[in-house]
Amino acid sequence: MVREDVIARLNSHKPELESLGISHLYLFGSVARGDKASTSDVDLLAEFQPTASIGFAIVSIQHRLEEILGCPVDLVRSPIEKPRLKQVVEREAILAF
Repeated sequence: MVREDVIARLNSHKPELESLGISHLYLFGSVARGDKASTSDVDLLAEFQPTASIGFAIVSIQHRLEEILGCPVDLVRSPIEKPRLKQVVEREAILAF
């Protein structure tokens, strides 16, 4: 799946994803860079609404994103605590919505 397809699918489900507490989704990693291999997953960074109580629901949200995109998803929650990952995301992130 290419970057434009991922963004289009996420945007077509924006109301549903917002109802799950997501305020913004960013694409990063190999799909964002345009060098995805056939075994690559889709890397997403989620910013949640301040009032959202996510907790263990993050797993359900990740599974729903996998259903929407039809492929494995690696979901990272903002703010990112790991400095190296934070640098990668800041360099590569593309706003999906």
